[in-house]
Amino acid sequence: MTLLGRRLTYLVFFLLFFTIIPVLVLYATGYSYNFKKNTLEKTGILLISTLPKKADVYLDGKNSKTTPARFSRLLPGTYSLEIKKAGYHPWQKKIEIKSNATTFQTDLVLFPEQSPQLLTPGDIIFFELAKNQQKLLYLINNKTVSQLRFNDLRFGTDRLVYQIDNKTNSQFEFIAWSPNQQYALLKQTIGGFNNYLVIDLDTTKIKKISVLTPLNFQKLSWDQTSDTTLYGLAKSTIYRLELATNTIKNITTDQITDLYATGNNLYFITKSVQELFLNHLTINDSDNHVEKIKLPSPSDFTLKPGPDDNLILIDKKNSDLFIIKTRAFGQIDLQDNLLLQSKAKETLWLPDQNQLVFWTDFELWTYDFNKNQAQLVVRLGQTITRALPYSNLKYLVYQINNEIRVIETRPEITKNDLTLLQTQNLKNFYISSDEKKLYFAGQTTSQTGIFDLALQ
Repeated sequence: MTLLGRRLTYLVFFLLFFTIIPVLVLYATGYSYNFKKNTLEKTGILLISTLPKKADVYLDGKNSKTTPARFSRLLPGTYSLEIKKAGYHPWQKKIEIKSNATTFQTDLVLFPEQSPQLLTPGDIIFFELAKNQQKLLYLINNKTVSQLRFNDLRFGTDRLVYQIDNKTNSQFEFIAWSPNQQYALLKQTIGGFNNYLVIDLDTTKIKKISVLTPLNFQKLSWDQTSDTTLYGLAKSTIYRLELATNTIKNITTDQITDLYATGNNLYFITKSVQELFLNHLTINDSDNHVEKIKLPSPSDFTLKPGPDDNLILIDKKNSDLFIIKTRAFGQIDLQDNLLLQSKAKETLWLPDQNQLVFWTDFELWTYDFNKNQAQLVVRLGQTITRALPYSNLKYLVYQINNEIRVIETRPEITKNDLTLLQTQNLKNFYISSDEKKLYFAGQTTSQTGIFDLALQ
């Protein structure tokens, strides 16, 4: 090779070296050329995992991987992500990939695409499922009589508990489970008298409060620390009922509208012509001193159970939610102990007691007390009837009209919102404690009763 040839070869290698090396360096550090924008951009990463695994991933319509999956070197922008698996509802939404960042779509739950299975046939008036145990209590209409029945889902047994002659024109209402869910409290109203029943779910024996006392309680509720203590409100007087000893005691009298008891602490709302107060009384305190907090008026407040040291008040008239610390009693400024004030018609605490789900007619919210942060999950044009958390609040299962839907709670603009089922005369629904089944009362094209639907 001539000297000129060698010099030209050296020059070509020199130019290639200084051309290719920068490109390789940029590639190795995560840069890629965006032909749409005609510029170099730092790419992003997408990580996907699902329950169950081995689902097909479609990114902008192209299937190349199964979960768990990792996509590297994605140019920043909006992508269409769809995940499919035979026998499951597809998961799909728009996702945003950001420059020099990792986008996580992990622990995505794929819900089975199955038909509901009839558990109990019949015209169901109401049904209630105990939270921590598989105990189902329901009232079924059998033309001339209505039967209160108990289904123990652990053993598949179904027993008659109480029978009501429909000619009595009585109204039957479930009130609450006892704190340890051994007992159920129900109210039967006949001709203006409230006949309360306490049902032992281990023996299905019934104790009628009317046998203990002839008082007509307008409200009866459990002491939140005892399965055998009840507090009742009758003619502006609060009574304590001890089921273990069949005794009743007068606790306090005032213009009382609602009450809530936990241990030795009794909270109640009093209402006069112009003033409304939240009151606290320490039971067994010798001086019977009542602490008061003035509430906004005009209002119609009700007290709801909450975690320790927290009180929940919902103004049914204005759909206002207040959550306060019990230490607020005796404080000059209530605002210093107000944890949350928002619009709400119903609330639900999570078992860890650090997160709250609440909703209005058209909005679903969550609140994290550790972060002191509220998050709007979804805003709808239809009335929300009920909502329950799923998978440690990664999802919310909620009811609108005759639909049960499930939506992600991730703080993203676009959320996957899936219809789990559509039925007729949908009355209520629950999720089993292991989150494997959803129970609901309704009507399909050919059957009426209580159904279960697989969630896993």
